[in-house]
Amino acid sequence: MPRMGSRVTPMGSRIITLSVLGIVSVFQFGCASSSRHCEDDVCTIKEGNQVRYEGDAQKIAAIKNKEAVKRKKITEIQSAYDAAPRRTASEPVSVGFLIFNVSGDAEMESLLPKYYKMIWDEGIASGITWTDQEKVAFALDSMTANEHGVPGQGAKKKVEIGPGMGLDFQVRGAPVDVIFTVNLALKEKTGFAADKTGVGMAQVVNVLFDTKTTSAYNFKQVPLSEIGGSIGSLAMAGMDAKGKSGHLRLNGKRQPEGDRQAIKALMAKVKVLIDSKIRPTLPALASVQEINKKLLPGGGDPKRAAASAVADALKNMFGKKPEDKK
Repeated sequence: MPRMGSRVTPMGSRIITLSVLGIVSVFQFGCASSSRHCEDDVCTIKEGNQVRYEGDAQKIAAIKNKEAVKRKKITEIQSAYDAAPRRTASEPVSVGFLIFNVSGDAEMESLLPKYYKMIWDEGIASGITWTDQEKVAFALDSMTANEHGVPGQGAKKKVEIGPGMGLDFQVRGAPVDVIFTVNLALKEKTGFAADKTGVGMAQVVNVLFDTKTTSAYNFKQVPLSEIGGSIGSLAMAGMDAKGKSGHLRLNGKRQPEGDRQAIKALMAKVKVLIDSKIRPTLPALASVQEINKKLLPGGGDPKRAAASAVADALKNMFGKKPEDKK
């Protein structure tokens, strides 16, 4: 079981751009947003999913040329994954696990680590192989660096995982084959009751486990969901046989164990989905390792990739890499 803590909670409530070899995936938190960042005579304006530049024409042309080169590299990597032999039934499938509280409820936020552990444990019991969560957390920290390079500026609202995230994980040393996200929400359920003493309506608030599962190499999210059995509040209103009306509301402390059966059923479904639909589409493990070593920055080693990035930054600043200096 990975170490619990702040890394269990997800990323920040804003648009975050994730760079894979310079190609950007956009995580949207709710409505579209815009930003403007100016540096070295060029302003980058982001409006929703659109990016445009203002400023020095030559520098803008150089930026666009660099982006084109990186897009070509991404296409080369994706083509290699697509052409590789497929994953066999005997090869493991590594699943990256992300969990988010999208309910806006403070109690649910406090229970997030408990739900995390329950899903993790029931996933293992169902035969799912989780990616080392420390590596996933490290990758997320670097993905969520803000415009000033500060990592881990994460938030607690729903995030839409976009194409390109699989490569983001690979570049950062987290060997994720499948991306599994869980959004915890609250679901009201209302029922009608009647007997000889009267009639009434009852409303309870359960936990909705809303999940999406996708191959990290071919982004196509498949939704699955379950509603838990735990109750956070109970509201009743009705009328007795004499025509007297009344209402009652009880707010109790939610007991996550009441949701274990729903989680167990959900993870069994996810396991079947991975084995029957996703595994046959994955590139063979040996092929992934070979492609990463050949085509990814630093051969897929995040430390080597980081060292290369620093060297490139110095080259951009001073016109040469440190080892080029005489």
